[in-house]
Amino acid sequence: MKNKPMMKILIGLHIVYFLIIIGLFFIPLNVWKNRLYYQFLLLFGTLVVNLSWGTLYSLNYKRRLYGWHYYFICPLTSLTQYYRGYRLSSWRNYSHSFVSEVFSKFGLRMPYHITGYFLFLGSLILGIQYFFS
Repeated sequence: MKNKPMMKILIGLHIVYFLIIIGLFFIPLNVWKNRLYYQFLLLFGTLVVNLSWGTLYSLNYKRRLYGWHYYFICPLTSLTQYYRGYRLSSWRNYSHSFVSEVFSKFGLRMPYHITGYFLFLGSLILGIQYFFS
């Protein structure tokens, strides 16, 4: 089922989400004192949603996914792949990353599981900011 307008909306949601995540790092704490709290909730919420969706995906489709990074399945990515015409049971749901797709449009090759590392790195930077501010 190809639905170009819905694909554009989902890709737009991805872009807005990533701009918010990255943009929050550039807001000084003296401007917004609770920024770390809200940024933590956003990153932790992303972690929980992606892990929950990945776990439900593996249970629903009776797939044993090998490696922790396979369980980071973004629901927005799954919906985008669905509207591109792929089935939800397709391997493209757990071996595809929106971040990798964007980088490939600029000619940069990036493994799909790097998104989990970005999430971990963002959490690490957030933790350092929290403990040393």
